[in-house]
Amino acid sequence: MMDTLKERVTKLLAAQKTDEMYTAGLSQNMITEEGTYPFLSWHPQRKRLIKSKDKPLEAQELMKILEEIQQHVQDPNTVLRFHSMNKLPQDSDLKADVVFPWMLTVTPALHQALQKICFHSAWQLVAVDLKRQTAARNP
Repeated sequence: MMDTLKERVTKLLAAQKTDEMYTAGLSQNMITEEGTYPFLSWHPQRKRLIKSKDKPLEAQELMKILEEIQQHVQDPNTVLRFHSMNKLPQDSDLKADVVFPWMLTVTPALHQALQKICFHSAWQLVAVDLKRQTAARNP
């Protein structure tokens, strides 16, 4: 997933302003006119993600954070626990557009790296919605 995300960030950055990928990125708030990547927040009245007031990340800064996350994820001791939030459906019920919410318990180093780009527009490039945990869960 991280390789795909880095590849798509690079492609979006290299795209010409007339390219379909670039115009789609602008219209979906994945990139700004200046070529930076904004943070997003949920707008309850509009029922969609909008650009937040947080300072957007430059492409180089975003790539550095993605590299850091990728290095942490490659360490087998980084993910302490993987927990599906919902019971997975049977194979016959499985559809291509099914959403599977899950939760990870990770090392503090990976947690800090992920916090840097939580609610970031780059996740939209790989259809990921990364949120901080808000409620306590039983072990």
